[in-house]
Amino acid sequence: MSLNNSNLEDIQLSIRDYILLALLYSIPIIGWIFAFKHSTDRTNIARLKYAKDFCYLILVFIVAVILAIIYFAFIFILSAKMAQALENF
Repeated sequence: MSLNNSNLEDIQLSIRDYILLALLYSIPIIGWIFAFKHSTDRTNIARLKYAKDFCYLILVFIVAVILAIIYFAFIFILSAKMAQALENF
């Protein structure tokens, strides 16, 4: 069954759909796969846009976690070297 572009714009998600999709996409690995799948599926434009936004949110979260790990590792190494320098002083 093929939907034309005017029918795709008429499909809307209810609040219940948004909540259920948010819960589904929040599952660490499986939900991220569903979010990526829904962000490429063009049968429902509202779900496609929501899934794309959620994929961007996941990407920002992953980058923030990586940057936090690098930052705290750097602080840990720097504090260890500083403590060693103070012992030698």
